[in-house]
Amino acid sequence: MCNSYVMLTGRKVRILEDLEDVDVLEGQSATFKCKISQSDYDSVQWFLDKTPLHTNDVNEIKSLEGGYHTLTVKKLSVKDSGTITFDAGDQKTSAALTVKEKPPTVTKELAEFTAVIEGADVTLCCETSKSECLVKWFKDGKLLKNTSKHRISRSGNDARLTVCKAEQKDAGTYECQTEASSTKSIVTVTGKEDVCS
Repeated sequence: MCNSYVMLTGRKVRILEDLEDVDVLEGQSATFKCKISQSDYDSVQWFLDKTPLHTNDVNEIKSLEGGYHTLTVKKLSVKDSGTITFDAGDQKTSAALTVKEKPPTVTKELAEFTAVIEGADVTLCCETSKSECLVKWFKDGKLLKNTSKHRISRSGNDARLTVCKAEQKDAGTYECQTEASSTKSIVTVTGKEDVCS
């Protein structure tokens, strides 16, 4: 807490409550709040790093009763991370704004059930919220690697797994995982003799 004073038009202004650090995910809003000793003192300024902030579509600045001042910054992106500073005369308080990248999620899930004829290839496809993000494929809980049997590929937001020349042992539950979500498909392999001509 700041204990120093600034004399302005015969009044002492001091910061009674400092700003606190805020961590958010990209796309979210962050609100900073502090309190000064003079509720009617209005020579204040907010900054992000050294850039002065003003009320607009993405910044909302308010002076509240009791000497409170708030800043809400909206629609944040990772590049908005920095130091938020509130100035009142020569008094100031600062806090860190940390905007973290949203972990990628599955936005279009795998088909719940997938059937393939023995000997044919089967491709499982889902979509993720971020292109080229890391995904992992599993069969019955076991991590799959990119091999001649299991071809793993990405194209933009699409994540694909192709099981080549499906056999009975390839039947099971396949799962695609991102950092924050997953999707599953149950694959059945039908023998050629079971297919109606």
